Amino acid sequence: MITSRRKPRRNTRRTIRHKTRRTSQTKVKNMEFVIKMLKSNKYADIRNVLFNLLLVHYGGRKAFLLESSNFTHSEHNIEEILKIISDTSLHVEKDITGLEDYPRYWVTKEKLDKVPKTDEEIGHLLGMKDPGGDFYDYRKKRLTLTINEEKTGADVTTELLKGDMKDIDNVMFSKNKADSFTTVMTQHHLPYTFVYTLEQDDGTVKRLKELKNENMDYMIEHIHEYKNDLANALLKVDNTHPIITLFHRAVSKNKKLFHHYLPLFVYIYNVFNKDENIDFDKKQSNINKKFIDLIESKYK
Repeated sequence: MITSRRKPRRNTRRTIRHKTRRTSQTKVKNMEFVIKMLKSNKYADIRNVLFNLLLVHYGGRKAFLLESSNFTHSEHNIEEILKIISDTSLHVEKDITGLEDYPRYWVTKEKLDKVPKTDEEIGHLLGMKDPGGDFYDYRKKRLTLTINEEKTGADVTTELLKGDMKDIDNVMFSKNKADSFTTVMTQHHLPYTFVYTLEQDDGTVKRLKELKNENMDYMIEHIHEYKNDLANALLKVDNTHPIITLFHRAVSKNKKLFHHYLPLFVYIYNVFNKDENIDFDKKQSNINKKFIDLIESKYK
């Protein structure tokens, strides 16, 4: 493991060299170990982080926002990732707007003069096209841009855009951003290419409407969005949660099962679409109780 402790060493040359790694000049050379990690399947789960470290270091991005919530089910935890970054010349600073249970960290080439405090400031630092705005509301229709590395499939960045996926300014911005990342890699003789995807999201209000209307064709077509909604609503879970597995099975294969659990699915969406400051612990308890009640009623 990266964070495993080493036994104390004598004051040998090797120890002296280890100490000099802390100088900026020597740390810059250490980006080579990040490149080696990219090539190893051992670090496949954090390739998105490794790509972003290179992009920030080589000037492809001003900053990268490392979110600990993305690594709760990862082979490498947030402490190990921060340890990797500490062995580079990059600067790490805690994001002051993040949740206490899921801290976020700014990674930049130079120390930040001012830590962003608003969504608009965060978006500007991350190089987003449309920072801020109510189009971030997951309940409404919105457009998502995702940039991936072509061979590894690693998601390097995701952002929300105003307008439609056919708008020429959205298409050109997406293409230029992906191409600029590829150019950075090419300039440093790294064999990586980035591609973009634009995806229109109907929003949770629309999905709830189709759920209530029992529009099975729509739900099957958008099954991944429904599963992501449920994962976000239930918190601290992934797509293997029993309620999410149940939804997939009910929609795909068993309409009778869907009818039985429809009140639960509608209840979750109704709660999810309410105010962001909802009591999540109470919500989770209510959902679990409703789930258990429906299970018991099914087998009476």
